[in-house]
Amino acid sequence: MAYDITPFDHTADRGLVVHADSLPELFTAAAVGMFASMYDLEGVQPDREREVQVRGAHLEALLHAWLQELIFLFEVEEEVYTDVRVDELSETSLRAAALGRSLTCEPASDPEIIQIGAAVKAVTYHGLSVRQQDGRWEATMLFDV
Repeated sequence: MAYDITPFDHTADRGLVVHADSLPELFTAAAVGMFASMYDLEGVQPDREREVQVRGAHLEALLHAWLQELIFLFEVEEEVYTDVRVDELSETSLRAAALGRSLTCEPASDPEIIQIGAAVKAVTYHGLSVRQQDGRWEATMLFDV
């Protein structure tokens, strides 16, 4: 996969800019970047997957719905997601598998998942953008923490 994740500071929030060669990689990078802002994902191997289907009126709304659904799963299932398999993606719908690990039931032989930042509570519409530029995709997003 070819994507870049760049965090940035924002008053009382946390922001990310992600760049990717394709739209599926952009949605993957947004998810991985969000979880990497909360946990050290180095060496964490996924052992479960969650099917996720979301819809949105346009790409920004779709990205918002995607990240909000992952935040919901993170809070309810107590799982952190380290990778994504995008199965179907259009400008208004996404079907993907979020690959992750439980935060509560780790085998003793697996590395501990260490929290490095405040938990993301929501993705905001403020400053949210998705665009294609010079053959690459770029998304900017802000998270409430």
